[in-house]
Amino acid sequence: MGGAQSEEAQGSPGEAPAELPSGAPAPTSPGGEAKEVKEVKEVKEVKEVKEAKEKGKGKGAEAKAKEAKEAKEAKPKPPPGAQICVRNLSKDATEEQLRSLFEGIGKITDVSLKSLKNGICKGYGFVTFSTMEEAKKAIEAMHEKPQEGGKPLLVTMADRQPGEKGKGLGKGKEKGGEKGAKGKGKSKGKGKAPEQGSYQYPYHQYPYSPEAMQSAWALHAQLYQQAALQAQAYYSGYTGQVIPSQAAISAASTKGKDAPKQAVAPPPPPEGKEYIGQVKSISAKNGYGFITCAETKSAYERDVFVDAALLKDVEVKAKVSFTVELSEKGHPRAATVKKIADAED
Repeated sequence: MGGAQSEEAQGSPGEAPAELPSGAPAPTSPGGEAKEVKEVKEVKEVKEVKEAKEKGKGKGAEAKAKEAKEAKEAKPKPPPGAQICVRNLSKDATEEQLRSLFEGIGKITDVSLKSLKNGICKGYGFVTFSTMEEAKKAIEAMHEKPQEGGKPLLVTMADRQPGEKGKGLGKGKEKGGEKGAKGKGKSKGKGKAPEQGSYQYPYHQYPYSPEAMQSAWALHAQLYQQAALQAQAYYSGYTGQVIPSQAAISAASTKGKDAPKQAVAPPPPPEGKEYIGQVKSISAKNGYGFITCAETKSAYERDVFVDAALLKDVEVKAKVSFTVELSEKGHPRAATVKKIADAED
């Protein structure tokens, strides 16, 4: 019987196997089921490793941010107070010497001397006092104070005080705005914030000395003269003519025009001839006067000069007779004077 049931279950040779009901799982072999389980485990392990890495990255970023914050907070803050800038220091100046210059004026919290890589002082440094009043007191006491073998000290308030941030911005854009502001503000800043203590030329000083400017002007004049000579030589060689001088040009421009009239010496007056005229003016301060006469004015185009010594008892507007001679300049001058009538009103 058992054999019959087994044969019924297996079916007769040559018959197709019985169909499985719809929705029933297909039978799997023991080897295939083990393979599927292994694949599922591998996928799960890969997922867990990926999640662990992402979680580790997040923790690493948080740790770095925390370290940066702690380093920022641990950064030493600049000493409080007010800072002054001291210029015209010698090349071999030291911070101890700079401190000693201002000791006794106030409480010094910090001294900084700016030097080159080889240790030579750049000529300036900074001194920080505990209060603004002490810093102002130091400026009043030490500004323009003479130094032995050097220029007077220049002591001023530092451009940037302790705790202040530089106002300069690097290249780029900065977005942001206060609460309640509409839109996003953009601001562009080029350049760098000036380094603390960087020396700036005072507005009243000029980087070139008068000697340098005078030398530059002399060189400019020399080059200009050379260029003019070269141009003249080129013009002469090209045209076969010589460039006329300014005097020649001026003479050519006036050629053909009426030449200026040369002054003609007036003829000497007849010897012993008497003229009739009137005293025009007498200056007792200067010691001379003038006689007006129509005949002499027509001949010499001016009044007749008369020495005050010849006008004794003669007043202005008095009628006189006189003789004439010429001065060294050819001007008429009275030689003798006689009063004919008193002054007429």
